[in-house]
Amino acid sequence: MNWLSHITTMSNPLELASFYMTHAFGEKFQIVLIDVILILAFHGFYILWLTRLFKKFVMDTKLRSSLRASFLSYLVAILLVVLAHCNDIFVLAWVLDSLKIFTDPLASLYYVSGMYTTIGSSQSPGEQWQSLSIIIAFTGLFAFSISGAGLYSMLGFFLTPPKDSK
Repeated sequence: MNWLSHITTMSNPLELASFYMTHAFGEKFQIVLIDVILILAFHGFYILWLTRLFKKFVMDTKLRSSLRASFLSYLVAILLVVLAHCNDIFVLAWVLDSLKIFTDPLASLYYVSGMYTTIGSSQSPGEQWQSLSIIIAFTGLFAFSISGAGLYSMLGFFLTPPKDSK
């Protein structure tokens, strides 16, 4: 089979997308999708606020001249970002627990933490909830990207020369 004959045997992508939307992301998924959008919005605003606060703190003080002080302040920023991810995992587990997807609240936490970090999970939701792994994994990937960008910006505040050095 060559590539051209392979392309001609493929199904209609619009019909396939419609099938996926109705079967993989059913009616109850709207609740989870709204929660995920809110989690990512709050996470993004938190990282933005933390980055701006960190910039103000670093630029307005002599913090960048001390290696020890800059290391400790950056460590605090990292810990605050990690805390934000723990909060995201907790909220997602809370959402799944409220929908009674798993019988045990710990199973919800283990599933969300595995999918959020894209490591995977030995827990498996019911047949109608199999697409949760996609949603939770994308949530974790986007949240980690937002956090990485914020931490990279924070690190850059130490590397830029002070305003009074010009």
